[in-house]
Amino acid sequence: MKTFDARDEFYEALLAGHVDGTVDTRNNLNAIIKAKGYKWRVVSGTAATVKIALPFLKNAHGKKLNKEFSKEITKLKNNGTVSKLSEKYFGYDVTKTEK
Repeated sequence: MKTFDARDEFYEALLAGHVDGTVDTRNNLNAIIKAKGYKWRVVSGTAATVKIALPFLKNAHGKKLNKEFSKEITKLKNNGTVSKLSEKYFGYDVTKTEK
């Protein structure tokens, strides 16, 4: 088991054969595999759940932006845009929980 300070470091270690595998989010791994054409394989299953948060200032403007942003994200999920974009960029639908 080895830890790295940055994502690029463990990708380089994997490419150089210094490690046999890595743990990263499925989205990140699928995106780099697709972008770089690496012959890596992402195993099925889930090691952990990652919740993403976006910070907004804790004032009236930040609260307004948070509300608007949340509303638009919900619309994009409901109309299938997030699913289509995730299929395009990650090769699978990130809105579905993998078992």
